[in-house]
Amino acid sequence: MLKKIEPKAAILCVFCLFFTALLFAGDGQIDIRPTGTTSFSISTPGSYVLTDNVTMTADTDCIQIAASDVTLDLNGHTITGNGSNSYGIYGPGANRIHIFNGTIRNFGSLGIYLSDECRIERVVLKSNGGHGMEIGLKSHVIGVKSVSNSGFGIKTSDNSIIDSCIASSNSGGTGIEAGENCTIRNCVCSENSILSGSENVNVYGIKADMACTIINNSCHKNENQSTHAAAQAYGISCDDNCVVKDNTCHQNKSFSGNFCFGINTGSVSTIVENSCSFNTTSADNADSVGISCGLGSVIKNNTCNQNNASGTTNATAQGIGINTPGCLIRGNNCASNNASANSYGILIKGDHNRLENNLCTSHSSGTGYGIYLTDQADDCVVVGNTTSNNNTNGINLGGGDHWCAENMTTDGIINTTGATMGTGDRANVAY
Repeated sequence: MLKKIEPKAAILCVFCLFFTALLFAGDGQIDIRPTGTTSFSISTPGSYVLTDNVTMTADTDCIQIAASDVTLDLNGHTITGNGSNSYGIYGPGANRIHIFNGTIRNFGSLGIYLSDECRIERVVLKSNGGHGMEIGLKSHVIGVKSVSNSGFGIKTSDNSIIDSCIASSNSGGTGIEAGENCTIRNCVCSENSILSGSENVNVYGIKADMACTIINNSCHKNENQSTHAAAQAYGISCDDNCVVKDNTCHQNKSFSGNFCFGINTGSVSTIVENSCSFNTTSADNADSVGISCGLGSVIKNNTCNQNNASGTTNATAQGIGINTPGCLIRGNNCASNNASANSYGILIKGDHNRLENNLCTSHSSGTGYGIYLTDQADDCVVVGNTTSNNNTNGINLGGGDHWCAENMTTDGIINTTGATMGTGDRANVAY
């Protein structure tokens, strides 16, 4: 039997329903609209939606998040700072924060600063005085555009995923920086730079720690204009045990520093099917290198063309440069890497490396070689490579005890110390 509802109870229920409708949007979201004069604080877990654009007039953060487990829909709106020392969204102790669909710009510090297990999607971060964003461990950054910030574009900690982002024209010198065991894929990192000064600081399209996977990114026109002699530029730089695949690293440049790299990895890394071309240095005594790596790495099926060093004194260009032992260098195409002094398709300084089925052509400036093993290298295998149109020689075996067989050259092999040469059907061929 149904109980009779008292009038007072009915009125109370109607009031509660009406109050809840005012407080929550249709999907249970709580509407927020910061005033622009004080920070809006989110101190309770839940789902929030920004209802309008906000322009800050005070020197304060726009939104402070003091609770974990918060979802914030920016709802297509723009949060604009006044250029002072403040943050767009600030939650250094807040975990599991999901922010999406809006623009954060012109704050004097970072656009977004959060802790671990966060998710940032479809957010534009522009013209902020620090990094575009910095978040912690186990986070996801998807479809973010971070441009023209005074720090880095995007910075994450370990075990994070950065996917389909743009990090460009950031003047802190780095497009994307990631911690250990991160995945960075389908991103564009371009025109990040150090534009002036004399500090010893490097420029990176992507900079990652160890055990990262870096796939299908474009890192181009990242420039280091610092006047310091050790100020370097990198398309991609990562530590040990990384996989670097299907990336394009073009036109990165160091103006005064001693190195520019398309890709540089630590030890036991895999670098396959990348294109590293037109990376340049301008200084004397400087090296431009398409790909370099640490010991025990695999460098396979990459294209390294026209990496150039334009300094007038002792400048060196290398398609692939290996200073460490135990690497496999196979199936790479290295052409027209040229410098005033020394030009190399592949330069080897470490022991026990294997060079197999590479094509090295048209190193025609200064002293030009297709493949060059220095006197420091020993016990290397050089087999099945093709060289042509190199200014000095196709292959120089240096002073080591190497095995050299089945290579085809139009420009000769130098063997001054008695390296073992293939015979019979394994003989080297001049064509």
